Amino acid sequence: MLIIGITGSIASGKSYLAASLKQRLTKAYLFDADFEVRKLITFDQAIIARINHNFFPQAAPDAPIQRKKLADMVFKKADKLALLENIIYQPLRQKLALKIKVAFRKRINFLLLDIPLLFENRLDKICHMTILSEAPIKIRRQRFLARSGNQAQLFLLINQRQLAQSKKIKQSDWAIKTSLGKARNHRALMQLVTKLNNFHESQGNCLRHRNYWLKNQ
Repeated sequence: MLIIGITGSIASGKSYLAASLKQRLTKAYLFDADFEVRKLITFDQAIIARINHNFFPQAAPDAPIQRKKLADMVFKKADKLALLENIIYQPLRQKLALKIKVAFRKRINFLLLDIPLLFENRLDKICHMTILSEAPIKIRRQRFLARSGNQAQLFLLINQRQLAQSKKIKQSDWAIKTSLGKARNHRALMQLVTKLNNFHESQGNCLRHRNYWLKNQ
């Protein structure tokens, strides 16, 4: 099984890239970190209670989390963000570990890890390869504002929180530019899909470390 880390700066098209790869690769599983976090703060009563205690003390322990207000709090104050990450990080890691075990047990060919802070949290170390979704900051800003209701300040705060895209490019094994138009994006995606499928068929079953991928590109 190949573990593939997929990351990118805010509004770079990372989740679209991950979903496209899952659809086109043979026997692929997807771990979507953002989706798993949303499930935790929506359904995990212990986490909901801890968040309400620390961020919304006037609310009942089981009151639904006010996600927009929470985002405004944590991206404006580093200590609040660190507190939220401390609450969520370990349960999220447990979900990731379980996903890896299930994927191995089911003999999945590809486990795709859609993780925004892949490099920041050093989770690239468990991947055989990493793929970056890349787009200019002007395009990313336009995308974010279109979907967030014109929250320009929030875009800046999230973007500053993440590792610079230029550094991510240097650390990634493969970069897909998502701002070049549908036809060029599709060609680049299909080239990557073909390479990954062929690589897995020839050597994937014996992989243990990402160096195997790097040596055989």
